[in-house]
Amino acid sequence: MKKIIILYALTLSVNLKLTTLQAQTIHCFIVADKNDPEIGDAVRKDVAYINALVSFFSLATGYKISDTYIYTSSTSQDIRYTKSSEITSKLLSMDIGPNDIVWFYYSGHGTAASDSDDKFARPAIRNDKYDYLSLSMIQNLIAIHKPSLSIVLGDLCNSFPGSNSGSIRRPLIPFPQGEFFERSDFPDLKKLLMQKGTITSTSSKRGTVSYIQSDGGVFTKLFINALISEVKGSTSPSWHNIFDEIKDELERRKYNPAHFEISLKTNKPPRPEPIIVDTRKSLKLNNACSQEIFLQLQYQNRQGEWIFVDAGRTSPNQEIVLASNADIGNVKFFYYARSTGQRTQIWTGNHLVSQNGKIIKMREGRLFVNPKGDYYFKLTCSSSI
Repeated sequence: MKKIIILYALTLSVNLKLTTLQAQTIHCFIVADKNDPEIGDAVRKDVAYINALVSFFSLATGYKISDTYIYTSSTSQDIRYTKSSEITSKLLSMDIGPNDIVWFYYSGHGTAASDSDDKFARPAIRNDKYDYLSLSMIQNLIAIHKPSLSIVLGDLCNSFPGSNSGSIRRPLIPFPQGEFFERSDFPDLKKLLMQKGTITSTSSKRGTVSYIQSDGGVFTKLFINALISEVKGSTSPSWHNIFDEIKDELERRKYNPAHFEISLKTNKPPRPEPIIVDTRKSLKLNNACSQEIFLQLQYQNRQGEWIFVDAGRTSPNQEIVLASNADIGNVKFFYYARSTGQRTQIWTGNHLVSQNGKIIKMREGRLFVNPKGDYYFKLTCSSSI
């Protein structure tokens, strides 16, 4: 879906926690549709803005910038353009320490996920079947390294493939022509960057388009404007205030309403849903498909530990025991499955699990209890994507 001119709605997921630890390195990762005949010129300006911004991050914190990785994306499947698997491999192989800051930015075309309820857009990156990446999945890949602060921003459409969009022309968003910050701003900018957690934002809510002007993406410019305003106007700058200012600016200019999702989290593992278990029970799979199924899953025990199970192949219309004495502590679990017959079906999602150097894209499921007290789940061929 093409980016067009002006209108913004934001989906924001923020996970923040103040920290006294000092980050050592800022890792900058940029993917941009720089060669697109319609938006390429403006996208290149976005990239220049972001490079300048990250330079100020380095000056304010005193942290070095690692090699800046800049990839060229495209809606084309031309082999000259970056594949999503290359980005995945690079993110996994980066040497990211626990005190480091990671900045990931995308500018270009994008679409909404039509095969899942992911609210974050998918960048238009060349991919193989099922080898897509959404902004939320990119954040999950970065989270494997557990950096101090991880920021993932995307300036892209979040509309469904094939949907129509029109062009709405508005006056250019005012944007600073000189330096973004002065040296006197550095202490407050550093306070903002010393917060611990994750920020994930897509420039338009699910099912809607995003917009670009001749001098860059609307979201990118509004984000930088709000960041500058917050740092210069507050001695206790807040990421929440920055995105609230973007929302207010959109409303003031009579653009379509913005959409925010803000979630405050900690780095502690989520508490399992309470389940009363008198004795350890089995975990079973009922393959109700008429095809053989390959299955991998991850479940949580009562100690809060996530247990990985590689179940291999299961014959059609068969029930097998995946784990005896499973000590289930959470009815929520995650799984990946695919049929091995002539008509391949896939059960996949946005929950990323790293196993033996590979990333497995799992979807969320829920366990049920049979009359014997064992936990089970049932796969039907109609439940795949």
